[in-house]
Amino acid sequence: MNVQLQLASGGRAMIVENDGDHITLRSSAPSPPGSTLALMHDGLSVQVKVRGCKKLTENELPFQIVGRLLSLTRAARERLFGC
Repeated sequence: MNVQLQLASGGRAMIVENDGDHITLRSSAPSPPGSTLALMHDGLSVQVKVRGCKKLTENELPFQIVGRLLSLTRAARERLFGC
């Protein structure tokens, strides 16, 4: 799974894993545990409550962020994940 997103604060992110309400992102910027990460996908606002963040590599998306989706409707999920 590679769903492209934009960070509200600037930068890029990509959803690499989706397990119901929990997702794993690769991001160009870190986000501390406990924070709420604001993202955009084709005009759709997506918020993730961050559970953990770690730096993995030195490439363009070096941070792995694990968290859960907040207040995402079924229609928004279908638009985001295409299912």
